[in-house]
Amino acid sequence: MRILFVTAILATIVGISTAASPPAVVPAEAAAVEHCQYVDTFVGTSSLYGVFAAKGTAKARAQVLKMAAAAGATHIVWLETPQGAGSTQASAKAYKCHDQRPAAAP
Repeated sequence: MRILFVTAILATIVGISTAASPPAVVPAEAAAVEHCQYVDTFVGTSSLYGVFAAKGTAKARAQVLKMAAAAGATHIVWLETPQGAGSTQASAKAYKCHDQRPAAAP
């Protein structure tokens, strides 16, 4: 009975970990997405700034990628975002590229 229970738990875990995840949103240069469909511009924010700005920027960028993926975008072009006191931001224009897969930005 225990073996059956353990097997069922392991099968559930493996099923969850191998479930298809949505395709990743790829950062690209503006020239690479000029023939793609514009989706929207997304802004992510984090309350981390100052000495924690790098971590704050990473969190803000993760928010942008998540929002772009939820909107059906396949690519984003990062925008220059001025940083202010009290928060960190990241912004990007999102695009859906149907037939072409532009090369990722370096």
